[in-house]
Amino acid sequence: MKKALMVLGVLMLAQLVFVGLVHVLIRVQGKDSPETMESLHGMPLIGGFFIPPKVVEEELDPEQVRDAETVHRLRESLELYELPEGFSREELEGLAHDLASARTESQQQRLDMNQERVALDAEKREATAERQRLEQLAVELTSQAESLQAALDEVTQRENRLEDAQRKNLGIVRATYEKMEPIKAAEILAAMDEDLVARILSGMSERNSARILQEFDVGDGGSSKAVGITKRMMLITSGTADKSTGG
Repeated sequence: MKKALMVLGVLMLAQLVFVGLVHVLIRVQGKDSPETMESLHGMPLIGGFFIPPKVVEEELDPEQVRDAETVHRLRESLELYELPEGFSREELEGLAHDLASARTESQQQRLDMNQERVALDAEKREATAERQRLEQLAVELTSQAESLQAALDEVTQRENRLEDAQRKNLGIVRATYEKMEPIKAAEILAAMDEDLVARILSGMSERNSARILQEFDVGDGGSSKAVGITKRMMLITSGTADKSTGG
């Protein structure tokens, strides 16, 4: 029903356009005589749109003068422009179909654009959340790095204090053994580890350390504890021995 009404409306519009064009053409061509209008008035369907003018011999009023000027301008326009031909029913239906298709396509494109915008907004929110997470992680890692560095500095300071204490204590021990008789010092040092004995003797004067080494007894197999201590002292002197304990 809707389609039939639309077609009927299109036909009525086409009829009005046709009548209007006929009016313009007969006026432009100067054929709007009473005879012509009378002939057109007798045509079926459209005759009512053509009313024969009353023949009145009178001067033109201002409105008629404006009409005449309008007709003259239309005649000049027709010389420059060609009026389009009327549309057939099939062409009008095709045009309506094309317009409906274009409107549907436009609506679909709008929906697609809205979906893309929603997807982009979601990706943007995810990217923002990920950036915030990474920034928070960077802050936490920086804090952990600072804590680790502080702990490392504390350990280094403790090691330095321990080395200082070991060197101080070792200095006191060396001074004590240097004041003792060599034989007495050798008796005490003989029960100690060779590395510790070597560190103690390395800080003494060559005379005192030599006198103490001479007092060490010769062990089994012809080896001497003094030989092992001497080798260790050589490593300490050359710097290749483990100095982590203050040697």
